Amino acid sequence: MKDIVSFPLLLISLAFCFGACQKELDPTFESTRELDRLPQFESLQTSGNADAQILIKFNENFEQGARNISAEFAAVFLEEDTPVDAGLLRIGDEKLEARSSSQRYITYPDILAEEFLGQSVMVSLQSDHAEFAPFETSVAVSPALNVRSSIGWGDYLFKDQDLELTWDANPDNEWAYLAICAEGVPCILREVADNGQLVVEQSAFANFPVGAKVLLHLGRGIQKCFGDEQQKICITTLVDAKAPGLEVR
Repeated sequence: MKDIVSFPLLLISLAFCFGACQKELDPTFESTRELDRLPQFESLQTSGNADAQILIKFNENFEQGARNISAEFAAVFLEEDTPVDAGLLRIGDEKLEARSSSQRYITYPDILAEEFLGQSVMVSLQSDHAEFAPFETSVAVSPALNVRSSIGWGDYLFKDQDLELTWDANPDNEWAYLAICAEGVPCILREVADNGQLVVEQSAFANFPVGAKVLLHLGRGIQKCFGDEQQKICITTLVDAKAPGLEVR
């Protein structure tokens, strides 16, 4: 198990990591890989030399798997670091248009989990924008995590007990990403093997204040980047499971 780095609590709330595709562009290229760290950006941003980022995110709850899954689709297209309306974006059957107030794209669609999780989804852009050419591509989405924990349906994270997690491993993934954040102290962020089981020893919670609210997440993701010297697009698919409403005891 490898510790990554500590971030403030709210960095876990939403958004995603785009560090996986930092190489210089070849004249044309395409790359697909797992995310190389836990999602860490507060808001929709691009990093490196990418001109656009598209997020396809699915949210589960511990102990419930894909039964009550929700989705967030979002994107931002930048021209000289300014968000622009690049045209009509499609993710599967969902149509996204830029919001007039921010020029960012975001929707919370009602979805059937089985149509996305463990499948490939088509993403396309219909555009007459000078900076963004139309495209169509497919991206992979990880299967549901189906996380179970030693907390079960309880409301408390006990400082004097190890935390045991199990989930459905994905043989196509090497890593999963763990985040445990309590108010007032640094988060625990770890990259862990996607082998379906993990024990977090009680010593990790030594600095967690009794009574503090806790966010507990386990996730995994894939990022695909493609483009040329004029345009680079990165699409991130992320499956994130959380244990809501916990308190330190």
